This record gives sequence, C-alpha cells and structure tokens, in this order.
Amino acid sequence: MQSRTFYFKKELLKQSFRSTGWIGIAYFVVLVFLFPLQILMNVKSEELQHDPLYYEGVENIFETNGVLHALLMITVPVLAALFAFRYLQVRGFADFVHSLPIKRSSLFHQHFMMGYLNLLIPLLLNGLLMYMMERTMNVDEFFSTHDIGSWLIYSIVMVSIIYSFTVLVGMITGISAVQLVLSYIFLIFPAGILTLLYRNLGMLLKGFSGY
Repeated sequence: MQSRTFYFKKELLKQSFRSTGWIGIAYFVVLVFLFPLQILMNVKSEELQHDPLYYEGVENIFETNGVLHALLMITVPVLAALFAFRYLQVRGFADFVHSLPIKRSSLFHQHFMMGYLNLLIPLLLNGLLMYMMERTMNVDEFFSTHDIGSWLIYSIVMVSIIYSFTVLVGMITGISAVQLVLSYIFLIFPAGILTLLYRNLGMLLKGFSGY
C-alpha cells in the first residue's frame, strides 16, 4: 500500500526557519517592547496614577509608538520576502535545492508560507498578550478589545500586501538589490503621486482640501 506524502517537507521547513526565523523572533521582541511592555510601564507609572488626564490624547493603540510601528510595517515584510527567497539568488544553494525531488511550486509555497508566518505569528502573539492585559488589568485608558482587533486586522492586511508585493517583485527581477529598490519605489510611488495631486488640486480648485 502506497504511503501518503505530506505536502510540506519537515526538513525543508527547518532549513527555511534557520534562514529566516530570526526575522520573526526579532519582530516579536520589538513588538513586545513597543506595545505590551510600553503599556505595562505606563500603567505602573506614578504620573499616570496621580494624573488621570495625562493620557487624554491617546485614543487608540496606534498612538502608542505609532511611528515606529509604521516603520516596522514597511521594513520587516520587505526583509522577510528578501530572505525567504534568497536561496534563488545564490547559485550553489539554488542548484542544491532544485536538485531535490520536490516540485518548484512546492518549494515556492513552503518558502512563501515560512516568510509569511514570520510576520503573522508575532502579530498574533502580541495581540494575544494585549488581550490578556485587557482582561486582567485596568487598561481602559489605553485600549479595548475592539481596539486590539482593529490594530491586529490593519497590521495583518498591511504586512500581507507589502510582503506579497515584494515577493512578486523578487520573482520578476531575481536580484535582491533590485528587488529591494523596486519594491519601495512601487510602494511609495502611488502615495507620493496622490499627495502631489492633492496638493496641486488644493491650489488650483477653490474649496478643495489637499489634506
């Protein structure tokens, strides 16, 4: 009787984790410092306990280290995509991997999923940590369960789009440096063009807000 073969190869996943797992670990640690640990420090702050209006301007989780979080969302997915398929651009390694009795479509799917999990798991774990804090601590001044869900969905959507787009650019170019440059050009170009268009329309059309 013929045995069934599992689609995902365990040894290939281990090798992929050794190459890209550090990205997921580093991403998780940085997110812990930016959100759960930062909020925990604020809750324990003497200033917060004596001044309930100290954090009046903080409306949601995005205002907690929001700039650093935005920077992470546009850098970590690109790095994950670069290193997930780095083996294709190292000739000896590429020859070795392609000599294995594994379909190239299977290789692509496994490396893609490993790189994506390096982004998804840290976000889910940090969302779980903040949910546990919301259930066990007095953090109503900072966020609610709805805020956690919104933060998590927005973050997952953004990193998914950037990661998938960077992988697409990498499959077309095949060179890491070109992949990096073109990814940021195509990601930033639409935002730059829209900003330029709105600013010019604001000057040309009376009553049109360019902001």
